[in-house]
Amino acid sequence: MLSSLNYFWQHRQLILALSRREILGRFQGSFLGRLWLVLAPLFMLCLYAFFFGEILQARWSIGVADATFGNFTLILFSGLMLHQFLSESLGRAPELILSNANYVKKIIFPLEILALVVVKVNAVQLLVSVAILMIAVVVMTGQYFWQWIYLPLVLIPFMVLTTGLVWLFAALGVFLRDLKQVVMYLSTILLFMSPVFYSMDRLPDSLQFIYFVNPLIVAIDQMRQVLFLGASPDWMILLSYSAVAVVVAVVGYKFFLRSKPAFADVM
Repeated sequence: MLSSLNYFWQHRQLILALSRREILGRFQGSFLGRLWLVLAPLFMLCLYAFFFGEILQARWSIGVADATFGNFTLILFSGLMLHQFLSESLGRAPELILSNANYVKKIIFPLEILALVVVKVNAVQLLVSVAILMIAVVVMTGQYFWQWIYLPLVLIPFMVLTTGLVWLFAALGVFLRDLKQVVMYLSTILLFMSPVFYSMDRLPDSLQFIYFVNPLIVAIDQMRQVLFLGASPDWMILLSYSAVAVVVAVVGYKFFLRSKPAFADVM
């Protein structure tokens, strides 16, 4: 594991260069360029505030039971931005190797860093969204908490787990060409089986088991606890989640390395 981390550290400049190219490529030719990293989540936040607040008069039912529509908007946004990070990362994974066939066939290239590039690019957007969310909490509620310093401890395991899934799906996508469609539907299922639009107490007892199999639930639950309640994370749950994230990352990475020699033959 340490040798793998050292391997990635040795390729840090390549990862940074590919990530920069990916980000610039997203906004190539646009007038506002990288400013869309800020404008896109800001626009969505304003849209949620108008639709769920002014039109639906929505309220949240747990933790901040007397929340104003602004609070509901922010709670909803916190869940949606984590889901977006996961779904966009997994959505790229099945075709990650197929879309970079030149790296597989023509030159010796560390293919395993492509997953890190995907996660890093989406992490940039996620961190911008988190910063906007924190500013919005202060502006719309007048509250801020010192416990916000725990946010990295919530987000890092989530990103590690996502990286492991990207490695796994990237390798499987070479052999199973239908995986992209499966992942698309899986992302939709995860959205509605996660406490994005509702709190966990709304789930019937027969479905409470998804707390332990859905990669989004712990991250969303702990982030909201830190951001909106000013509470420390549940350290036992977060520690268990971090351990699972490391296991998933190691399994995904090992599976990718085992599958890597067969990529050129299949493609």
